[in-house]
Amino acid sequence: MRFNKYLRLIVAVLVSSFIMMMINYEIITVTTRDLIFKELTGLPVSDICLIPGTPKYLPGGGVNRYYQNRIISAIELYKSKKVSRILISGDTLNKYRENEVELMKNDLMDKGISDTVLICDRNGISTMNSIRNLNKFKGEKFIIVSQKFHLERALYISGRNKTEALGYIADGSPGFRLKIRELLARLKMQAELMLY
Repeated sequence: MRFNKYLRLIVAVLVSSFIMMMINYEIITVTTRDLIFKELTGLPVSDICLIPGTPKYLPGGGVNRYYQNRIISAIELYKSKKVSRILISGDTLNKYRENEVELMKNDLMDKGISDTVLICDRNGISTMNSIRNLNKFKGEKFIIVSQKFHLERALYISGRNKTEALGYIADGSPGFRLKIRELLARLKMQAELMLY
């Protein structure tokens, strides 16, 4: 009987925790909805495009489509004159031993973007760091380029950071494992924001 009681308690705690995580997830989605644009039409002109870092290469080989699409979307913004500069923020030695900043910089330059409009933030080891580092650019307006699920978290942090930012969606939808990872990332984000 005592075992069943403890089991029910554990199940209740797990279910409650999952519900709270889902509520947190949806709150972030809803509060950032009006800040995210899928098309260039209607997207206001800003100063700087922020590309958050992500690994270029997949563990099994091949190029990460999230990486490719962020580069493509940043170039679209620049060539359409929605921004005048591009800020590359990433890790200089990620878990795959990549220098995300240099990889993105080189790929942008290979596609015709002048290095004179590129700004490098080599301390973008996380989304939280990338957004907080925007405090160095006083009075500037930003457009963050990333996949929609990631933009929601980045823009939520921007709001808490008092940073004026919008989001432009780069193609790419998360699979099941990435959805779970994002669920946990949003929980971790809230903990970090409370401690900041």
